[in-house]
Amino acid sequence: MFRYRLAAIVVLGLLLGDWTTAAHAQSPDHQWRIDRTRSSVNFSVTKLGFSDVAGRFTDFTAAVTYDPAQPERSTVSWDVRVASVQTDSANRDRSILGVEYFDAARHPSMTFRSQHVRRLDDGRLELAGVITIKGHSEPLTVIASAVGGGFETRFEVDRLRFDVRGGRVMSHLIGGMVRVHLVIKRSAATTGVSLSHPPPG
Repeated sequence: MFRYRLAAIVVLGLLLGDWTTAAHAQSPDHQWRIDRTRSSVNFSVTKLGFSDVAGRFTDFTAAVTYDPAQPERSTVSWDVRVASVQTDSANRDRSILGVEYFDAARHPSMTFRSQHVRRLDDGRLELAGVITIKGHSEPLTVIASAVGGGFETRFEVDRLRFDVRGGRVMSHLIGGMVRVHLVIKRSAATTGVSLSHPPPG
């Protein structure tokens, strides 16, 4: 029926929608206030092997603590409310919430929690953590790039590893890999945070 592009994008997704932190480890100046109007969680999935179905989740929170001078001390998390899915088809959206897909009544949220962050040589950030969907948790590593007052990430999730199957028939018609694009933008009210990465080394 569709193949999703969930999109942190942390951004995360990557991949990626509160980015959370241990408050004692960071200055309050490094804790982001998220601009919900400019942040997004999008996904796409392939149907019947050739047609892509795109969608979005409109209800999500993210928490980011980011210190450009010490990126390894940064933390990122996001929570996405499954019931906010929109694929431009009311029938499809209702099906996605059902037991054969996300079982939203029992598992209302999808989450990501970073465990390790490091800056790559090209200035992007590698976020390694755990993603939880439908009660199943798996390790996930995403690459986050700075973009216009925030971060974004693109990554793929194997829906079958999280028991998001779609029933006996649809399970074979929908691609297994869901492409996600997560964009997290900081609010202009956030102070003391520079998005430019200092040169490595």
